[in-house]
Amino acid sequence: MSPSPSIVFSAFESAADPRLHGWVAFRESVQNVGTPVRAVAVRDGHRAGPLLTGAPRHSGIWRLLASNRRELGRSSSVYATFSSARAHVLELKGQCDSMVATVVTGPKAGTHGWVISVGDVVVMTAGRWYGGASTSREASAGTIEAFHSALVGADARHATEAGQRGNRVLSDEERALSW
Repeated sequence: MSPSPSIVFSAFESAADPRLHGWVAFRESVQNVGTPVRAVAVRDGHRAGPLLTGAPRHSGIWRLLASNRRELGRSSSVYATFSSARAHVLELKGQCDSMVATVVTGPKAGTHGWVISVGDVVVMTAGRWYGGASTSREASAGTIEAFHSALVGADARHATEAGQRGNRVLSDEERALSW
Protein backbone atom coordinates (compact mmCIF):
# COMPACT_ATOMS: atom_id res chain seq x y z
CA MET A 1 0.00 0.00 0.00
CA SER A 2 1.35 3.39 -0.97
CA PRO A 3 1.70 5.91 1.88
CA SER A 4 0.43 8.62 -0.48
CA PRO A 5 -2.93 9.19 -2.11
CA SER A 6 -3.08 8.20 -5.77
CA ILE A 7 -4.99 9.07 -8.90
CA VAL A 8 -6.02 6.04 -10.91
CA PHE A 9 -7.62 5.87 -14.33
CA SER A 10 -10.41 3.45 -15.21
CA ALA A 11 -11.13 2.59 -18.83
CA PHE A 12 -14.38 1.34 -20.31
CA GLU A 13 -14.69 -0.47 -23.62
CA SER A 14 -18.29 0.51 -24.20
CA ALA A 15 -20.58 3.43 -23.49
CA ALA A 16 -23.07 0.74 -22.40
CA ASP A 17 -20.86 -0.46 -19.49
CA PRO A 18 -23.04 -0.51 -16.34
CA ARG A 19 -20.14 0.78 -14.20
CA LEU A 20 -19.83 3.84 -16.43
CA HIS A 21 -23.59 4.38 -16.21
CA GLY A 22 -23.39 4.16 -12.40
CA TRP A 23 -20.66 6.80 -12.40
CA VAL A 24 -22.74 9.04 -14.70
CA ALA A 25 -25.90 8.60 -12.59
CA PHE A 26 -24.09 9.55 -9.38
CA ARG A 27 -22.32 12.49 -11.04
CA GLU A 28 -25.62 13.80 -12.35
CA SER A 29 -27.22 13.49 -8.90
CA VAL A 30 -24.39 15.53 -7.36
CA GLN A 31 -24.15 18.13 -10.10
CA ASN A 32 -27.83 18.68 -10.78
CA VAL A 33 -28.64 20.13 -7.39
CA GLY A 34 -28.07 23.73 -8.35
CA THR A 35 -24.47 23.71 -9.53
CA PRO A 36 -24.08 24.55 -13.21
CA VAL A 37 -21.80 22.16 -15.11
CA ARG A 38 -19.77 23.06 -18.16
CA ALA A 39 -17.84 20.74 -20.44
CA VAL A 40 -14.07 20.82 -20.06
CA ALA A 41 -12.14 21.34 -23.30
CA VAL A 42 -8.92 19.34 -23.16
CA ARG A 43 -5.82 20.08 -25.18
CA ASP A 44 -5.89 17.17 -27.65
CA GLY A 45 -9.25 18.30 -29.02
CA HIS A 46 -11.39 15.73 -27.23
CA ARG A 47 -14.09 16.94 -24.89
CA ALA A 48 -14.51 15.68 -21.41
CA GLY A 49 -18.05 16.83 -20.97
CA PRO A 50 -21.02 16.26 -18.74
CA LEU A 51 -22.94 14.22 -21.31
CA LEU A 52 -22.35 10.57 -22.14
CA THR A 53 -24.28 10.71 -25.41
CA GLY A 54 -22.00 10.10 -28.33
CA ALA A 55 -19.26 8.76 -26.07
CA PRO A 56 -16.57 6.93 -28.00
CA ARG A 57 -16.29 3.15 -27.83
CA HIS A 58 -13.37 3.52 -25.43
CA SER A 59 -13.64 6.09 -22.66
CA GLY A 60 -12.58 6.53 -19.08
CA ILE A 61 -12.53 8.47 -15.85
CA TRP A 62 -10.10 9.15 -13.02
CA ARG A 63 -10.52 8.63 -9.28
CA LEU A 64 -8.59 10.00 -6.32
CA LEU A 65 -7.84 7.26 -3.78
CA ALA A 66 -6.57 7.58 -0.21
CA SER A 67 -3.54 5.53 0.84
CA ASN A 68 -5.95 2.82 2.06
CA ARG A 69 -7.56 2.70 -1.45
CA ARG A 70 -10.79 4.42 -0.30
CA GLU A 71 -12.19 6.76 -2.93
CA LEU A 72 -11.95 10.42 -1.94
CA GLY A 73 -13.18 12.02 -5.17
CA ARG A 74 -13.71 11.39 -8.86
CA SER A 75 -13.50 13.19 -12.15
CA SER A 76 -16.46 15.23 -13.20
CA SER A 77 -15.83 14.35 -16.84
CA VAL A 78 -15.61 11.27 -19.00
CA TYR A 79 -12.56 11.36 -21.28
CA ALA A 80 -12.18 9.99 -24.80
CA THR A 81 -8.49 9.18 -24.38
CA PHE A 82 -6.18 8.21 -21.56
CA SER A 83 -3.69 10.89 -22.62
CA SER A 84 -6.32 13.64 -22.34
CA ALA A 85 -7.43 12.39 -18.92
CA ARG A 86 -3.88 12.21 -17.59
CA ALA A 87 -2.95 15.61 -19.06
CA HIS A 88 -6.01 17.16 -17.45
CA VAL A 89 -5.13 15.67 -14.04
CA LEU A 90 -1.56 17.02 -14.30
CA GLU A 91 -2.94 20.44 -15.23
CA LEU A 92 -5.36 20.35 -12.28
CA LYS A 93 -2.56 19.43 -9.87
CA GLY A 94 -1.05 22.82 -10.67
CA GLN A 95 -4.37 24.54 -9.90
CA CYS A 96 -5.07 23.21 -6.39
CA ASP A 97 -4.84 26.73 -4.93
CA SER A 98 -7.65 27.79 -7.28
CA MET A 99 -9.95 24.88 -6.39
CA VAL A 100 -13.19 25.84 -4.65
CA ALA A 101 -15.40 23.29 -2.92
CA THR A 102 -19.16 23.76 -2.83
CA VAL A 103 -21.32 21.68 -0.50
CA VAL A 104 -24.52 20.44 -2.14
CA THR A 105 -27.66 18.92 -0.67
CA GLY A 106 -28.33 15.33 -1.72
CA PRO A 107 -31.43 13.81 -3.26
CA LYS A 108 -32.64 12.49 0.12
CA ALA A 109 -33.17 14.43 3.33
CA GLY A 110 -30.04 14.61 5.45
CA THR A 111 -27.57 13.84 2.63
CA HIS A 112 -24.82 16.18 1.51
CA GLY A 113 -22.05 16.00 -1.05
CA TRP A 114 -19.64 18.37 -2.71
CA VAL A 115 -18.26 19.49 -6.04
CA ILE A 116 -14.88 21.08 -6.65
CA SER A 117 -14.53 23.78 -9.29
CA VAL A 118 -11.73 25.69 -10.92
CA GLY A 119 -13.23 28.94 -12.11
CA ASP A 120 -16.79 28.13 -13.11
CA VAL A 121 -15.96 24.57 -14.26
CA VAL A 122 -16.72 21.59 -12.02
CA VAL A 123 -13.68 19.29 -12.18
CA MET A 124 -14.28 16.81 -9.34
CA THR A 125 -17.19 15.41 -7.36
CA ALA A 126 -17.65 13.48 -4.17
CA GLY A 127 -17.93 9.73 -4.60
CA ARG A 128 -20.61 9.31 -1.94
CA TRP A 129 -23.17 11.14 0.15
CA TYR A 130 -22.36 12.37 3.67
CA GLY A 131 -24.70 12.66 6.65
CA GLY A 132 -23.95 16.30 7.42
CA ALA A 133 -22.93 19.47 5.62
CA SER A 134 -19.96 19.96 7.97
CA THR A 135 -18.72 16.43 7.28
CA SER A 136 -19.03 17.04 3.55
CA ARG A 137 -17.16 20.35 3.88
CA GLU A 138 -14.32 18.69 5.82
CA ALA A 139 -14.13 15.85 3.30
CA SER A 140 -13.89 18.26 0.36
CA ALA A 141 -11.06 20.21 2.03
CA GLY A 142 -9.17 16.97 2.71
CA THR A 143 -9.76 15.89 -0.88
CA ILE A 144 -8.12 19.02 -2.27
CA GLU A 145 -5.10 18.44 0.01
CA ALA A 146 -4.89 14.79 -1.05
CA PHE A 147 -5.20 15.70 -4.74
CA HIS A 148 -2.24 18.07 -4.43
CA SER A 149 0.05 15.34 -3.05
CA ALA A 150 -1.37 12.39 -5.00
CA LEU A 151 0.77 10.18 -7.20
CA VAL A 152 -0.63 10.09 -10.75
CA GLY A 153 -1.02 6.67 -12.37
CA ALA A 154 0.97 5.96 -15.53
CA ASP A 155 -1.64 3.76 -17.21
CA ALA A 156 -5.32 2.88 -17.13
CA ARG A 157 -7.08 -0.02 -15.47
CA HIS A 158 -9.36 -1.75 -17.93
CA ALA A 159 -12.72 -2.86 -16.60
CA THR A 160 -13.53 -6.52 -17.01
CA GLU A 161 -16.65 -7.68 -18.77
CA ALA A 162 -19.79 -7.62 -16.64
CA GLY A 163 -19.98 -10.72 -14.47
CA GLN A 164 -16.24 -11.50 -14.69
CA ARG A 165 -13.77 -11.07 -11.87
CA GLY A 166 -10.12 -10.13 -11.77
CA ASN A 167 -7.92 -8.23 -14.17
CA ARG A 168 -8.36 -8.99 -17.82
CA VAL A 169 -5.16 -9.40 -19.86
CA LEU A 170 -5.20 -7.03 -22.81
CA SER A 171 -4.05 -7.95 -26.30
CA ASP A 172 -1.40 -5.83 -28.03
CA GLU A 173 -4.15 -4.40 -30.26
CA GLU A 174 -6.21 -3.33 -27.21
CA ARG A 175 -3.16 -1.72 -25.60
CA ALA A 176 -2.60 0.29 -28.76
CA LEU A 177 -6.07 1.86 -28.52
CA SER A 178 -6.53 5.28 -26.95
CA TRP A 179 -7.46 3.77 -23.61
